[in-house]
Amino acid sequence: MNRRSFLQLTALPWWGLWACQSKANKASSLHFPIHLLDDSSRGHQLMKNKSAKTPQEIQKDCLIVGGGIAGLTAASILKDKNIWLCELSDRLGGSSAYFTHQGYTLCQGAHYELDYPRIFGQEATTWLEKQGILRWDKVADHWKFRAQEYYIKDEQLEQCYQAGSYRGDVLPDVAEKEYFLDLMRSYEGKVALPSASIPEPLRVFNLISFQTFLKQKGIRDPRLWQGIDHHMRDDYGANASEVSALAGIVYYACRPYTSDSLETFSPPQGNAYFVEQLSKTLSPDQVRKGHLVKAIRREGKAFRVEIEQLDTGKVYALKVPKIIFAAQKHTLKYIFPECFPYFQSLRYAPWVVQNFIMKASPDRDIYWQNEVLSSDKAFLGFINSRSQASPPGSPPVLTAYYCFPDQERKYLLDLPGQKQAFTGRSLQHIAQYWEMDVAELSSMVDTSYLKSFGHGMPIPGPGYLFRDANLHYDMPNFAFAGTDNGRLPLFLEAVDSGIQAVKHVYPEQGNLL
Repeated sequence: MNRRSFLQLTALPWWGLWACQSKANKASSLHFPIHLLDDSSRGHQLMKNKSAKTPQEIQKDCLIVGGGIAGLTAASILKDKNIWLCELSDRLGGSSAYFTHQGYTLCQGAHYELDYPRIFGQEATTWLEKQGILRWDKVADHWKFRAQEYYIKDEQLEQCYQAGSYRGDVLPDVAEKEYFLDLMRSYEGKVALPSASIPEPLRVFNLISFQTFLKQKGIRDPRLWQGIDHHMRDDYGANASEVSALAGIVYYACRPYTSDSLETFSPPQGNAYFVEQLSKTLSPDQVRKGHLVKAIRREGKAFRVEIEQLDTGKVYALKVPKIIFAAQKHTLKYIFPECFPYFQSLRYAPWVVQNFIMKASPDRDIYWQNEVLSSDKAFLGFINSRSQASPPGSPPVLTAYYCFPDQERKYLLDLPGQKQAFTGRSLQHIAQYWEMDVAELSSMVDTSYLKSFGHGMPIPGPGYLFRDANLHYDMPNFAFAGTDNGRLPLFLEAVDSGIQAVKHVYPEQGNLL
């Protein structure tokens, strides 16, 4: 059951860990540039006063707010209409973020997918097939990705490092492991994606935590708990005590991991590969990057929307009859306050992702996912691009992942002043993993990029799933999309949410799909 995983968080705050840097690390200077990529300053403009500039009046058929996977899915379906897709950032992708370095695309967010079994929702999988992303494999009896070159070789898939030793699985080989896996296997074929397809009798598990459920089943070994918590952070950004039992069951049982030959799909640009495929269907005029949607208000049966083009300061007043809101829902407090109360209890896990573009690569065994369990609980591990089908001539890239408690989000604002110390911290972890000197590793680095996500993924706690705001609000011309609308933070959930949002605002045009 090889999955990229998140670690249990330590009680020591991450800014405190910077203060605890070893003397050796403090003394070593980093002789390569470190670039910080952060859209928080753009987003914080929502809290400023509305623009006093005279807006340009325009009209569209539909506005899509947010250029992540959900927004791009909706826009791709509506590509033949007069639409605008407005994205705050200067690049699309949301949590499937990317960055281009010397012509090569780097992954800075979600970075993999797995094959889809037959039980996965037909609507979303068929739509992805039409986009040329999936194909049905009759021999394997499941959906596979068309770009076969991006599958990771089994022998290079994963290695886990803990306390000076290596193993092939995050879950340790303790007595309770097989009992736990058998318990999870008992739900195979009963839960699937999208989560809206989960049958009603199983939804009771959405009301308790995964920890409560497993303790009731007799899981006691703290070593196994550490691995389970690690896995929960893989997709959900929180440990088993914070996510629902249903979310945990879906993680382990939505695919037949032990009985089917499911493969891991991971291009060098990660899930930005899907961003590239979907955005190809749109015209340049339909995609408005660097455009901040500042306010939405009703005007009769339509909406008036204030939009600012951030690099020029130009302001638009958009009159539009339909809106699909696929941006992060915490922004509704400023953009469309009447809907914010429904989402105000939503919790997000903050991420930091760091790319190291290497001049040379250490002479070590190559694994795609290099898991790390250490006293620095925020550090998750790193991806080695040498395991991926990278373009010819591209440099080796190491991509380190961090996940922090949601209550520490505000400290991401300290990152600009701490980027050198933070980079030293990443290098120490990678050097320790490879049992090499940190100065030697540092000398191999050409440049580095830090990307912070204040709201990296919604945490699916007890009661979170199935809270679809589209069922709560009587607004047939306004729809919510995105995994933070009662969905699990997974790619297929984002795609399905975009499809369902289009059907909500255009119920009369079922042939769109």
